[in-house]
Amino acid sequence: MKKTLVFAVCSIITMLNIPPAHGQSLDVGRIDFDFPLLDKIRVMEKAKRQSGRIDGGSILFGSIVTNSQAPFDFNPYNSYEIAFVPFHADSHTRTIVASTGLMFDWKNFALTGKEAMSKTLDNEIALGPYPDGSNPRLSKLSVFSLSVPTLLSINVCNGFGFTFGPVFNLNAGSRIKTKYRIEDEKMKDVYKDAHCNLLTVDLMGELNLNAFQIFVKCSPMNLMDNSYWPDFQYLSFGIAL
Repeated sequence: MKKTLVFAVCSIITMLNIPPAHGQSLDVGRIDFDFPLLDKIRVMEKAKRQSGRIDGGSILFGSIVTNSQAPFDFNPYNSYEIAFVPFHADSHTRTIVASTGLMFDWKNFALTGKEAMSKTLDNEIALGPYPDGSNPRLSKLSVFSLSVPTLLSINVCNGFGFTFGPVFNLNAGSRIKTKYRIEDEKMKDVYKDAHCNLLTVDLMGELNLNAFQIFVKCSPMNLMDNSYWPDFQYLSFGIAL
């Protein structure tokens, strides 16, 4: 029992880094309370406050409005944007997050009047009536983009905050699709390569809530090549999950 007690006291003295001094009383002021275990915990807590990670995907769905003029006055009720972010990487502190990722984005601009978009044999964009005797549905311009959002998020409190930054777009494909009916038969005309600009940059902002985000994304640049299309910019707004 005495040997066990002596061993325990020696162990405590070793942990506290008390220099051995024969015949002297314990000097409390000389005790080193800087435990290695506590130092390790402090380092771990600092790493939690400032670290990086890769998160799973999210989906954005929004409505599109444009400043396009007649006859290319796209209908905001039938024009929409869908985007899928399979992953994003971020570096963050407790209140600020810098993030980037890969986004697959589909934008759709719809005409719902009596005229439809098409391409002529010499590759020009044309606007004209639907076939005689048809029942028009819509004529839609679609653009697919591979996008890289580069965003900065600020967490105000309890998951509430806001996000802003540029979105870099590689516009990989575009097409025109026109739908109508002749009697009871559904008809569809598709024209590929509708002359979009290859590279564009959007500006994006989000209001971050606990369960979802409300986003606004605007394009100050021309999405379509104005050698074939009139100048127009667009703004989309919706929710992200």
